[in-house]
Amino acid sequence: MAEAHLNSLARFEVYRSLSGLNRSFHLIVQRLQGLETKCFFEPAKLRELVALAQELQSEINHNLLKALEKIELEDCYVFGKVRAAREDLRQL
Repeated sequence: MAEAHLNSLARFEVYRSLSGLNRSFHLIVQRLQGLETKCFFEPAKLRELVALAQELQSEINHNLLKALEKIELEDCYVFGKVRAAREDLRQL
């Protein structure tokens, strides 16, 4: 289970990893599309493989971001209480 709060370094590392995953999928799609110029690969099959790669990318993003959304909402709530308390002190 993911920890309930992410510090700034952990948040950076998680999002950097997600960025790397998406960059890798982008490269996979580019390479598959680049193979369309080779006469021995069926264009329809390559398009199918591109779609499968993009489907997997979307599924991975969806599942990981669903978990991150919970953590981010909880962190927003917790850190928002700190800000609210600070604002309350200023009004005194």
